[in-house]
Amino acid sequence: MYEVDSLLKRVYGGDFEKIKEQMLSLVKRKRFSDEGSLDSSDIVLITYADSIKSEDDSEKPLVVLREFLRRFLADTIKIVHILPFYPWDTDRGFSIMDYRDVDKRFGNWEDIRKLSQEFNLMFDFVLNHASINNPLVKNSLIEKHLSHSDRRYERYKRYKDFVITFSDEEKKKVEPLLKKVVRPRATPLLTHYVVYEKKGELDAVLGYLEKGGRGDLKILGEGWVWTTFSRPRKDGKEMTRQVDLNYHNPHLFLEMAKTLAFYLEKGARWIRFDAAGYLWKKLGSTCVHKKEDHLLLSVLTRLAKLFESSAITIAEVNERQSRAFEYLEEEGKKEVDLVYQFTHFVLAVYSLYKEDARLYSQWLESTAKVKGRQFVTVLGSHDGMGLKPLRDVLSEEEINKFAFSLKEKNKCLLNYSYLPGGKKVLYEVCGTAWSLINGGSNLPFSLQLKRYLAVLSLGLLVKGVPALYINSVFGSENYYPPSGLDEARTLNRESFLKEYLFKELVNDSSHYRQVYREVVNLLRIRKQEKVFNPSFPFEVVDLLNKKVVGVILESDGKERLVSLVNISSEEQRLEKLEDLVHVKEVYDLIGGKVVSLSKEIVLSPYQVMWGKYEE
Repeated sequence: MYEVDSLLKRVYGGDFEKIKEQMLSLVKRKRFSDEGSLDSSDIVLITYADSIKSEDDSEKPLVVLREFLRRFLADTIKIVHILPFYPWDTDRGFSIMDYRDVDKRFGNWEDIRKLSQEFNLMFDFVLNHASINNPLVKNSLIEKHLSHSDRRYERYKRYKDFVITFSDEEKKKVEPLLKKVVRPRATPLLTHYVVYEKKGELDAVLGYLEKGGRGDLKILGEGWVWTTFSRPRKDGKEMTRQVDLNYHNPHLFLEMAKTLAFYLEKGARWIRFDAAGYLWKKLGSTCVHKKEDHLLLSVLTRLAKLFESSAITIAEVNERQSRAFEYLEEEGKKEVDLVYQFTHFVLAVYSLYKEDARLYSQWLESTAKVKGRQFVTVLGSHDGMGLKPLRDVLSEEEINKFAFSLKEKNKCLLNYSYLPGGKKVLYEVCGTAWSLINGGSNLPFSLQLKRYLAVLSLGLLVKGVPALYINSVFGSENYYPPSGLDEARTLNRESFLKEYLFKELVNDSSHYRQVYREVVNLLRIRKQEKVFNPSFPFEVVDLLNKKVVGVILESDGKERLVSLVNISSEEQRLEKLEDLVHVKEVYDLIGGKVVSLSKEIVLSPYQVMWGKYEE
C-alpha cells in the first residue's frame, strides 16, 4: 500500500488525505502481487455481450455466448473480453449508465459468474467518461445548481465536481486554450447542459430544452460540460451522451477504485483501461498522455493486484507504437501489465497491399524491447483499423493512398480526427478484418483464405497475448443494417443469429466454416508450442527476399521454430536456409510434413510455413 500512497500523493498532494482512510479500508489485509506468468495458451476472444443472439429472444445473449464458446472455442480460447455489458445508451456500450449492473437485455451477474468459471474474463473499465444518465454525472450537474439550503442537497453534495463544467462567461475565456486539446472527433469539446426540476423531481440533460415544451419545468441552471468523445448526428446536431469524469477530484478517483474492486469481486481477472490516455485535463495542453495519466494507471494496476493477486491490467492506447509503449513503465516500475498493439494489423494489411515484407520485418524487430508485454489484436478489433501507428513509418501521402484504396476497392469507410488547430487527418478505416483484407477481391476463395491466414499468422509471431474479435474467427464481411448505417464502425459490429451461425459453422461448404476451421487450427498449434510464450526471445532473419517475413522463435529448451510467411501473390523461392537455421530439415506444423532446408524451398502465394526443429 506504500507505493499506492506515494503515487497518489504525487497526483493529489495534500488532498489525498481526504480519501486515504477510505482507500486503506478497500485493501486492508491484502498483499501486492505481480502478475501471473503468461504462456502460449493465453489467447483472447473479443466480443460484445450480444454478438450472438437467439432468433426468438428465448435465451439471453450471455447464455448464448457461453454456449458458443463451449461448443466452438472451448479448447482454443482461454480469455474472453466482453465489451461493456453494463446498462448503456450510446456508443455501443461505452456510454455507461451504471458501472455496477448488467444490462438486462444481455443477462445478469449469474450469467457472468458462470462464464468466469470456465474462462478468464476481461471487463472493460471505462474510466474517462460516463453517460449523462450515470449518477456520477447527473448528480454532479444537479449539485452544482442546487441550493445548499435545499433539504435535498445532502443527497447530492458528495458528487461535487465529479465532472468539469463552465458557465457561458467561463467558456468564452477558456475557448482559446481548448483549441490545443487533441481528440478523435470533430464535434465541439464542450456540450451545453440544463439542470431542471419537474413535479419535484430533479434532472439534468445535455443540449437545450425546447422553448415550447418546458411546461411546468423550473430551470435551476445551465452551462457547458467537458465531452471529449461527443458524437454527431446525421442531421449535424450534437448527439452526445458521454461526459468526461474529473480526476482532479480525489473523491471521484476513490469512486472508480471501488468500481475496480467490484469488477474483480464479480469475476474479472483481466481489466482493460479504456481511453487510458485521456483522464487528466489541463487547460492549455493537449489533455492527452499527461504524466498524471501514467501515475493514475500505476495506482490502479497496484490496486487491482491488492484486490486480486492474479489480476492483469491492459491500457487501451490507440496510438503509434512509440507512444503506446510509454504506458508499460513509470520510472522503471510497472505501470500496466500489457498495452494494446495496434500496429501489427494495419501494417500487415499494408504489407499485403504493397506485397513487400520489409517494413513489417523492421517493425517486428522493434517490438523485442518490451519482451512480450503487449496485447495484440491479430485480426482487428471492434473499432476501425487505426491509422495512427502508420505515422511512425509512412508519409501522410502514402497513408492516404492506402486508406482510399481500401475505401474504393474493398468497400470500407473512413473516419477522421482533428489535430490541435483544426487540421483534419485520417483516423481509421472501418470494415471487418475479412473485408479489409479481401473486400472486392476477384481471387478464388482459397487464395483469399490464404491471405487472411497470412495476416493472422504474422500476428501470432508478435510476442504478446493474441486477441481476435469474434467476427474474425469466421471471416464475416462488412455488415449493412436494413435500417442503414448509423456510423462507419457499424460495418464491423454485426450481431449474428445463433440458429444461422451455429448451422454455418458445421457446414463444411460454408464460408464461415472454412475460415473458422483454418483459424482455429492455427490457434491450436500456437497454443501447444512453447516457442510462442511471450517471454521467450525471437529473431527476425534476413532472407534476402522482400516478399517473405522470416522469424525464428526460441523456447527455454531446445525447441525452435522458423516461420516463413509469403505476403505476395507469386511463388517465392528460398535457398540456403540450412546455413541460416543450422539444421537440415524441419517439420512444418501447418503443412504436416518434413521439409528439407538443404534444397530450395518454394512458397506458394500467401503460404505460411511453421517449421519446428530442435537445436
